[in-house]
Amino acid sequence: MDYKELLEEVKNPEKEVCELKTSFNEWEAIAKTIAAFSTKRGGKIFIGIDKRGVPCGTVCSNEISGKIQTLANNEIKPAANVSLEKVNHDSEKGQVIACINVKKGNGVYSYKGVHYERRGDTNHPLTADEIFELQKAIKKLYFDEMPSFSEERPALISDIDENKTVAYVSEVKGISRVDLKRFLANHGFLVNGGQQVKNAAVMIFGKSPQKFIPQLRLSLAIFSDKIVTRDFIKKEFVGDINEIYQSAFIEIARSMRTYSFIEGAKRLDVKEYPIEVIRECLINALVHRDYFEKNTETFVKIFSDRIEIVNPATFPFENTTFDEIKKTKLSKRRNPLVAEYFESLGLMEKEGRGLSRIEDGLREHGLPIPKFEVSQNIFMVTLYNAEDKQKIKNSPHKKVIDYGILNARQRVLVNRLYKNPKDSVGRADYIRLLTEAKIPITNPTATRDLDELTKSNVLTRIGEKRGTKYRLT
Repeated sequence: MDYKELLEEVKNPEKEVCELKTSFNEWEAIAKTIAAFSTKRGGKIFIGIDKRGVPCGTVCSNEISGKIQTLANNEIKPAANVSLEKVNHDSEKGQVIACINVKKGNGVYSYKGVHYERRGDTNHPLTADEIFELQKAIKKLYFDEMPSFSEERPALISDIDENKTVAYVSEVKGISRVDLKRFLANHGFLVNGGQQVKNAAVMIFGKSPQKFIPQLRLSLAIFSDKIVTRDFIKKEFVGDINEIYQSAFIEIARSMRTYSFIEGAKRLDVKEYPIEVIRECLINALVHRDYFEKNTETFVKIFSDRIEIVNPATFPFENTTFDEIKKTKLSKRRNPLVAEYFESLGLMEKEGRGLSRIEDGLREHGLPIPKFEVSQNIFMVTLYNAEDKQKIKNSPHKKVIDYGILNARQRVLVNRLYKNPKDSVGRADYIRLLTEAKIPITNPTATRDLDELTKSNVLTRIGEKRGTKYRLT
């Protein structure tokens, strides 16, 4: 920077990123400004210029230069990133204009134990609540990594369901025995290696997760129209985060309509939404929501023409807007421990391709791309179904039933279940159905028919022995 450029820069300075000081005698004020700039946007401190923007010059010896670096490295917490630039002002007097360039940091910065943030031309001392909110905004605090508490006490190892950890390790690593404390420590679920556990442990493996995290829940509302009506089906899902996901996913999948198309001896069945898109949206909603918001929950609303998934989630997140995340495919995680858990189950990926998979899945299915809406405290995804059902006929997600491979008896059963897709039948029900249709059948034949339909993936077997039932896959 030359002298002319310097004068232009201080002519009409933006006060939130520029401070003018006459000399280094104002050391305390300079230190507070470095902390405040580091917290907010960064900035420049010009030494040797009065408040009117008139250069007066100052002396900046090597000792002062070293003192600035010592201040930034040792007295500002965490260490601030500064550099010093000198512009000659009066060579005869040995005076310069010094410019301390302060880079924006990644945290909330303090000087002598007081945290500061630049607000206008003021170095604002922050309260504990303000520090907390800033740390949330820049994600120095992750909800799932924080110690877990109920209103009465902290969550302890005894609040973790050992059977859940055994089931998880068995599924992921094929191990049938678990040392609970060692498992929690190895996965980063303990607070300082003691008996208290983090929110993630309660969310994933807790015996009673809602005792400590009541906002860990999902509400599902199913409307028969395009608008909110008084008559609707409502369901609440609680438990650990995987139980909530599994139960809600099954219920949403059941509520979706299936459209059938006949082509010769084949029947094409297509769900109104691709199942994998629903899975991706639901996991994202549960994993990436802001659980610091305690007075709300995740909502899924199903209408006749769309599905809305509404979630507490603020942007910018980690100083990144949603548009930037969508454009750059950045992977930003509000709850990293929970995300790692779903990754280990094969239900999430690290690459940050979730939004692309949602858009691609809908496009392949013949549906419009989703609508993403971001407001101050809410993130909403809207999935639209097809007004013209023929558009989804050739979806790669379609299920093909070749009636050419079904015998007359099996066709009666399949047609009956297609009219009532949520029903399930047992062998006795199958025999009764054919008897009513005046089609003769024996017990062994009924068993063979049902086994064939199961092997060809037309039916799914539920239960065992006398309690065995079958429903459409």
